[in-house]
Amino acid sequence: MHNFKNQIKIIYICLVSLFMSVVTQTGCGTSDKKFFLYEQLVNKRDSLLMHVDEVRNEIRGLDEKISAMDSNQQNSARKILVSAQKLKLTQFEHFFEARGLVEAEKNVLLSVEMPGKVLKIHVKEGQEVKKRQLLVTLDAASMLTTIKELETSLVLANDLFERQQNLWKQGIGAEIKYLETKNQKDALELKLITLKTEMEKSNLRSPEEGMVDQILTKEGEMAYPVMPVMRILNLEKVHLYADVPEKYIKQVKKGLNVKLMFPSLQEEKVSPISHAGSFINPDNRTFRIRIDMDNQQKTLKPNLLSIIKITDIVKDSAIVIHDRYILADANGKEFIFVVDSTINEITAKRRFIETGLRNQGEVEIIKGISASEMLITEGARMVTDGDRVMVVGEK
Repeated sequence: MHNFKNQIKIIYICLVSLFMSVVTQTGCGTSDKKFFLYEQLVNKRDSLLMHVDEVRNEIRGLDEKISAMDSNQQNSARKILVSAQKLKLTQFEHFFEARGLVEAEKNVLLSVEMPGKVLKIHVKEGQEVKKRQLLVTLDAASMLTTIKELETSLVLANDLFERQQNLWKQGIGAEIKYLETKNQKDALELKLITLKTEMEKSNLRSPEEGMVDQILTKEGEMAYPVMPVMRILNLEKVHLYADVPEKYIKQVKKGLNVKLMFPSLQEEKVSPISHAGSFINPDNRTFRIRIDMDNQQKTLKPNLLSIIKITDIVKDSAIVIHDRYILADANGKEFIFVVDSTINEITAKRRFIETGLRNQGEVEIIKGISASEMLITEGARMVTDGDRVMVVGEK
C-alpha cells in the first residue's frame, strides 16, 4: 500500500511538470497551437490514468494473495488446547423427587382431666421423663377438705354399723335398722373412693417415656380439659410421610430403597419404604408413603423437611454425559464436540445428538455418538467444527 501511494505521487508530479513545460513553451503562441497542446495534455493524462488503474488492480491482487498466505500460515500453526474424556456404556438411574415431613412416633399434647389452678409444675422443658411420672399438680384443697370430712363420717358410720351388726347377730333390734346403717356405711365408702379418684385427676402424669418438649402453662394459671398444658415427645423412632403422584403407583412399592436428603442437616440416608398407601387423594391425585426410621441420635425433629429421591427407571447400558458439555445452535439443535483423529492431525468434530432422560445434570445420549469416542469437555466452547486441537487432559 505504501508503494502504491508513492507511485501515484510520482505520476502526479509528472503530469504537473509536463503541463508547466507546455505552458511555458506556448505562452505566446496562437490559439491553434494552444488547442493542439491541450489535446496532447489530455491524451497524456488519460494514458497515465490507465496505468494507474492497472497498477492499482495488480497491487490489490498481491494484497489478497499475501493475506490468504498469512491466514493459512496462522491456521496451520494454531492449535486449541482442550480436555477430553472417553465415553463408555454405564448404568443410568432416573429419579423423581417427593417432599416429606418427619413425624415423631410418640408426640403427645397433654391436658388436665379437671379444671383447676396450676399449683406446681414438677418438670422443665428438655427434661427426660418416665412413664407415670408426675408432671403437674392442680390446686385441689377444697376436694381434700371434702375427703377428710367423708373419712370422719365413715369412721362414725362404721362404728354404728358394727354395733347394729352385733345386736342383729344377738337377735336384738329390727332388721331395718341394721340395713340402714349398712347402707349408710357403704354409700360413704363409695363416695370416698369416687372423690379420691377425682383427686388423682388433679395430678397430671406422663403417659409415655419421653422428653418434655414444651410447657404451655404457668404456675398460678387456670387449666382446663380443652387446653393443652404440655407436650411430650419420644424421638427414638420417627416416621417420614410423603405424597407421591399417582402415575408412579406401579413403581413405588413397600420395600423399595429410597434416598433421603435433609437440607437443614446436610445429611443423606438410604431407607426402605415401610408402607405404600392404596388410597388416592382426589384433591391432588397422590397417595401417601411412610418410611420408618430409627433416630437414636435424635437429630430428626418433627416436621423436618426431607427430599425423597425415588428411582422409577433403571437402564443397565447407556451413554451418559453431563449437560454442561451439550451446546445448541441458533435453531436449538443440540450438539457436542468430539476428538477426530487422523494420521496427520487431531481436530474437533461437531456431532448433533438426540438426548433422552435427564437426572440432576446427567443426560442420556440416545443418538449421535457411540461409546469409546473422546468427548471434548474443557474448551468445547472455544472450538468450531474442524479446528485443530491438542488434548492436554484426558479421562
